[in-house]
Amino acid sequence: MKRKNPSKSMAPTSSSAEVAMVRSGRRRWLTILGIGGLLLLTLAAYYPLRWGIFLWDDAAWLTNNPLIHHWRGFEIFWLSTKAMGEVQYYPMTLSVLSIEYHLWGLQTLPYHLVNVLFQAANAILLWFILQRLELRSAWLVAALFAIHPVQVETVGWIAEIKNLLSGLFYFLALLSFLKFIDVGPKIVTGRDSANSPKPYQNHQLYIVSTILFLLGLLSKTAVCTLPVAILVILWWKDRWRDREIILRLVPWFLIAFIIGLVTVHVEHTSVGTHGADWRFTIGQRILIAGHAFWFYIIKLFWPHPLLMIYPRWHLGNSVGYIWAIAAVALFAFLWFMRDRIGRGPMAAMLFYLITIGPVLGFITFYTQLYSFVADHYQYLACIGPMVLAGELIYWAAEKAGRRKHIISFWVSAALLVILGGVTFNQSRLYDWDYSLWHYVYQHNRHSFIVKGQYGATLLERQEYGLAMKQLVAANAMHPHAIAVVFNLASGYMITGHYHHALHYYGWYLLHDPGSVDAWTDAANCLVALRAYEPAARDLAVALKLKPNFAVGWMELAHVSYLAGHMKYAKKFYRHAIRLDPSMAKVKLAISAKLLPQIPTGPAISH
Repeated sequence: MKRKNPSKSMAPTSSSAEVAMVRSGRRRWLTILGIGGLLLLTLAAYYPLRWGIFLWDDAAWLTNNPLIHHWRGFEIFWLSTKAMGEVQYYPMTLSVLSIEYHLWGLQTLPYHLVNVLFQAANAILLWFILQRLELRSAWLVAALFAIHPVQVETVGWIAEIKNLLSGLFYFLALLSFLKFIDVGPKIVTGRDSANSPKPYQNHQLYIVSTILFLLGLLSKTAVCTLPVAILVILWWKDRWRDREIILRLVPWFLIAFIIGLVTVHVEHTSVGTHGADWRFTIGQRILIAGHAFWFYIIKLFWPHPLLMIYPRWHLGNSVGYIWAIAAVALFAFLWFMRDRIGRGPMAAMLFYLITIGPVLGFITFYTQLYSFVADHYQYLACIGPMVLAGELIYWAAEKAGRRKHIISFWVSAALLVILGGVTFNQSRLYDWDYSLWHYVYQHNRHSFIVKGQYGATLLERQEYGLAMKQLVAANAMHPHAIAVVFNLASGYMITGHYHHALHYYGWYLLHDPGSVDAWTDAANCLVALRAYEPAARDLAVALKLKPNFAVGWMELAHVSYLAGHMKYAKKFYRHAIRLDPSMAKVKLAISAKLLPQIPTGPAISH
């Protein structure tokens, strides 16, 4: 028998290994360029956010949340499901905000930078996932996700780190699970793959993906749809009959169900989603859902205007059912066409429907009080339509034959430049309360919540007459809406109507007793009315909520002095200086300067 030449038998193997190494090196450089491109695009599009400010419920989540300001708050974040005002049970999000606060206090730039970097990281992870799913437009879709104008609300609003953080864990969990079940392109590396882990055998990877999913739920419950989204992917890849995968997803469904119930409970009992404002019939909920389904898609293709609060639709017109009928017709069409055009379009729209489903209106949530939709609600769901658009661009480019790469490149570049420009301009609205709410007010003048927020910004501009007109009108439209009452009380205090202010502060504190600002402002009104003892009591409550509030201790020292309690005045004065040595510059002496410096505006009739 003729012996084989060892050198000849090894030659093809060596050549294959060299080719594999070259391809691996090329892929590595393309990956680095892709990551760098997504990062630079994201930083450029959201560059104006470097001047961004704290907005709206940033106060409840961060600036005025005493639990955020103390390390002991971590215990309450994780062990208590009782919400504080607008704050939900999202312990992971609150923990990250607390860490940020202890790192850089209330400087806005670092918070915005963290949000932008989270957005870039999420886009990169999405790219990896779409590559694993073998989509030609993977990078383009990831870039669209990164810089599309509808994402400005999530990235520019500091409190919406809950969207970004939950999204990060969502993508990490999905990527890990896809790797665990071996979904992805089979890449020849020139190495023996006999010893590589087989599907379902890498138990550590499954445990890691499960933990990541749990952390996502604890950041924001909206990611509860992930296991259903995975089933859609499996259907698309024709692996949905795999019993092993279904069994692995059962614990995910159970975890999502339990935490979802907790969220619904907190939303109903603590946040306050009960009463006539949230009582909708089944017919009305179908109207809301059908309209919302198309609303988000339309905003993706025509992102103007983009508002913090959109007008609340009227539900009395049966013509609105056309939206729901059109949605059903779309899915029927995609289902019957699946053999001709493939399962991809149906899978993309099912992903969109499943992910946007929790906020379509069938489940009650607080913001239905003033709007049925919000840009940040489609943060993850928008991926479905974006995938369809990206694949459509590449499909159309292929019809051009040899020039397909040039056409797809320039169409993609033009799309990203246009959308990036819109995102850049939209981000500029977030550098000033007045610019943002004035823009929203121009497009939504009949919303009580918009009038209330716009009135608050006018107070800051010292346009007291116009401000009070807006605030009084907002309260008349929706009496005793907690989101309006505080601003109305502030307006009455600033314009010198202290009794009216105390009335509204009193009502507000009955519904949000944890508001440090409300207790402090009520105390200022009482001081102005020379009711020093009640003022001291209100300040004491505020300081119990926020013990390290140096200015509050100094105010309590002044009030105690005015009430004739010199011993306590000196004690509080020294404590304020211990907390903030710069307070030593404030002189503790009775004079007109000790009274609150409250500017007086024009008289307002109640």
